[in-house]
Amino acid sequence: MRELTFQARIAGCSTQDFFRIACKDSSVVRQFHIEVNHDDTVTVTDWDDATRARIVTFTLDMAIPASLKRFVGAEPLRIKEQQSYEWLEGDTLKIVSIPVLQISLAKSLTTRAELLISNSSAGCQIDVTVSISASVPWPLQSTVEALMADQAKQTVGQYVEYVSKHVEGVLQQMNNEAAMQQQLQQVQQQGKG
Repeated sequence: MRELTFQARIAGCSTQDFFRIACKDSSVVRQFHIEVNHDDTVTVTDWDDATRARIVTFTLDMAIPASLKRFVGAEPLRIKEQQSYEWLEGDTLKIVSIPVLQISLAKSLTTRAELLISNSSAGCQIDVTVSISASVPWPLQSTVEALMADQAKQTVGQYVEYVSKHVEGVLQQMNNEAAMQQQLQQVQQQGKG
C-alpha cells in the first residue's frame, strides 16, 4: 500500500465558501473533467441529500506500460467515482473520493482520496491524503501501485489546483462586485448631500 499527502491553501476562503462554490453544484467537477481531462462524456449526479454522496463517471487517459496492458485492458479507462462529504467538528469539510476502474481487474485495485478542508487565519487549508493498494501477483504489485500512485497524484493534484483557482476567481469576482456596489452607494450618498 502506498500513501501520498500534500496541501493547498486558498486565501480569503472559508470552508463554507469552498463547499458553496466548488462542491455544491456539480458543474465545477464536470468542467474540470472537460477542460483538464478532455472528457466531454463525463457525468455527475446531484448530491443525494440522505447519503451526501454522488457519482462521477469519466474517462481518463493513462500512460500504461506495455507489460501491464494485458492486465488493465482498454485505454482510455472508464472510471466510476463515488464522492461523499461530511461536516466535521470545527467547521471542517471532509470529502472522500473512491474511484473504481471499469475493468475486470478493478476488485484488485483500491484508491481512496480524502480532502480535509479547514479554516485557517489566511483562508482555507486543504489537506489531501491518497491511499493506493493493489492485490495483484507480487512481482507486479509495486509496479501497479507506483503507476496508480503517479496517476492519482497527478489527477487529484490537478483537481485541487483547478478548484482552488476556480474558488479564488469566484471570490475575487464577488469582492469586485461588492466594492463596485459600495462605490455606487457612496456616489449616491454624495448626490443626495
